[in-house]
Amino acid sequence: MSNVIDELPPRVRRRIWRYLLLTSYAIVLFVSGAVIAIAVAGILYMNAQPDLSVWHKADLDGEFTAKSNISTFREYLELEDALFAELKTEVYDKVPEAERSFFNRYTTGSRSDPGIWTPNWNHTFEYGDSTAPFGVLMLHGYSDSPYSLRGFGAMMRDAGAHVVGLRIPGHGTAPSALKYTVADDMTAAVRLAMRHMKEVLGDKPIFIIGYSNGAALALNYDIEAIEDPTLPVPAGLVLM
Repeated sequence: MSNVIDELPPRVRRRIWRYLLLTSYAIVLFVSGAVIAIAVAGILYMNAQPDLSVWHKADLDGEFTAKSNISTFREYLELEDALFAELKTEVYDKVPEAERSFFNRYTTGSRSDPGIWTPNWNHTFEYGDSTAPFGVLMLHGYSDSPYSLRGFGAMMRDAGAHVVGLRIPGHGTAPSALKYTVADDMTAAVRLAMRHMKEVLGDKPIFIIGYSNGAALALNYDIEAIEDPTLPVPAGLVLM
């Protein structure tokens, strides 16, 4: 285009370049104005939202991590019990009276409180014993809990399996917990659970059922087990 403009008379060239320059300025001003307007609208929108509640901000110290000084599944369960005791004192007991309601997840005894169920399906659950002919480790999805796989767990139990429904670290407590849980914490918990299954069942086959992020964790574990001879290799995976 510049070659075509160069062939025009000087007066015409100046007018064209002036027009192009003004057009460029106008575009820059328009885009800048749009960006500023969107930013201001976003700030106003966020400021208009309700303040974060205690369950959005709670920092629970008792959650399992890859660096936890834990080597057995029993210790994992004991730490989980302590974590849920901490959840009560740091979240349930600190919910303001104005936020307590019949359907508030963190109102003790509400219709949405997992504690009204027996068992509490936000906890790790285990069925069966060493006499079972096979084992099934169940891994739930991201922001989920063992609750979502309880039906499959009961079905596998009724089929004779030794079943563990693992609560993945960072889940089943408060939304804020997911800010602090990383992939290494989740994979470490799966390894601990599979070693437990091996201790219970010996050389009997162990299967993993994984839903959503649990499927990714199952596949990741299978790859780790192929490369690490200290890990029990699953007899099969069911990925949902």
